[in-house]
Amino acid sequence: QQQQQQKDAPAMPKASQPATRSSENALLHKGRKHGQHDDQKKRHAPGKSVAHAAKPQLVDYSAVTLPPVDYSRPFGGELAPNAKREMKTISIVLPCAEERSNALNTVDRFCSRTPEDQLAEIIVVDDGSEPPLTKLFRDDQRRLDTNPRCKVRFVRHDITIGLMAAKLSGGKVAT
Repeated sequence: QQQQQQKDAPAMPKASQPATRSSENALLHKGRKHGQHDDQKKRHAPGKSVAHAAKPQLVDYSAVTLPPVDYSRPFGGELAPNAKREMKTISIVLPCAEERSNALNTVDRFCSRTPEDQLAEIIVVDDGSEPPLTKLFRDDQRRLDTNPRCKVRFVRHDITIGLMAAKLSGGKVAT
């Protein structure tokens, strides 16, 4: 009878051998699946699988095609038929926090790609950048701050107050 009990008992490391992590884990996890804890083993009936959350469905957008861009239409699109006035110009608000050359390049792109008669202004909101963006624009060879085509205006926050607050500041001074 003792021999039968010894066969059924888990193999214990011999006293002369130090217990290894793998032998300890084998003893701890005997009779349960990887990652299953004692409380999980008690709650679920043996042989029953645990229901898992449904996997998210993946959508294949590669077959979706967008209509081509019609460049003959007005810049910014057409207003609704019942709109009271037609859009004539656009003010661009550019919130910047430590953007440096990105701000310069973005203003340059807007300035060069937006039709001059439709660009009202580019408002650069300096949200606490160090050094101030006005200094960077002044030191840049392109001198976008003095280019009459670009119509750049600056709003400065002494400290960074965040993206939404910077957008609001720029929107308040827009014409």
